[in-house]
Amino acid sequence: MKNIDKNLYLGVDIGASNTKFIIISGKSIKTFEKFHLSTPHNKRKLVDFIVAQIKSLEIKYRTKFAGVGVAFAGIINSSGTTILHSPNIRELDNFPLLRKLSAALDRRYILNNDANVFAFAEALAGAAKGASRVVGITLGTGMGGGFVVNKVLEKGAHGGSAEIGHTIIDPGGVKCSCGGWGHFEEHLSARAIRRHGVKTQEELAQRAGAGNKKAKAGFADMIAYLGYALANIVNFWDPEIIVIGGGIAEDADLLLKKAVPAAKKDIVSPEARAALKVKKAKLGEYAGAMGAALLAIKK
Repeated sequence: MKNIDKNLYLGVDIGASNTKFIIISGKSIKTFEKFHLSTPHNKRKLVDFIVAQIKSLEIKYRTKFAGVGVAFAGIINSSGTTILHSPNIRELDNFPLLRKLSAALDRRYILNNDANVFAFAEALAGAAKGASRVVGITLGTGMGGGFVVNKVLEKGAHGGSAEIGHTIIDPGGVKCSCGGWGHFEEHLSARAIRRHGVKTQEELAQRAGAGNKKAKAGFADMIAYLGYALANIVNFWDPEIIVIGGGIAEDADLLLKKAVPAAKKDIVSPEARAALKVKKAKLGEYAGAMGAALLAIKK
């Protein structure tokens, strides 16, 4: 049996289409390797797929990972062992992923929501590094979030904190993918953008700038709802910084430029209003995988 190299950790971010892998050092957070592969949608195949990658990478690096962090887009139970709800891969509902992984290969695993670990990564090594109170928001297929205080990820009493996308903003509004009605996610996600007749937020902004009436209304809607979301976060949690990432955020400079002043109009505290700081994420598409690996280090 190979000796454990305490400096190498693996992060795994399971997405609906692709699964991202990253290897980092526990001391310097140096990245040794990162790559992505297509995600199997079958329970057994998913476990076999992850285990095969772990074994292959351990052979390559001639060591045994000190920890393996797994990020997943869904609701995770409070003990961090089971996927309770998987909106994108429904076969994985109520799936005890960590127990299955441990049975297949005995390693030290952690499991957490992908938006939570995104926030954790940005707080420790990204756009919010050095800040004590951090909120991370992901805007993509859906809308997720994470709270980090003094380098500790806030999970909540039952593991359900920071579900920002499922905050009810319009009870009589659009039905959400979760079954609820009028959630932020249905105004600030890829689904919302498609309802405005375009594929990307950048295209929506461009058409709005060119005078397209439908696009102008859609872009104004996104500005307003992102402003509401930012103001709500500040009013009930007062973070030092809010970091926004995900596919929509990559080309969202104009959206953020307009949403931040809109948010300030609804922030109650004059000091919090003046100090509002919103930044785009720094770590890119591997932030979730990195956050999972960092959480394994901190465990």
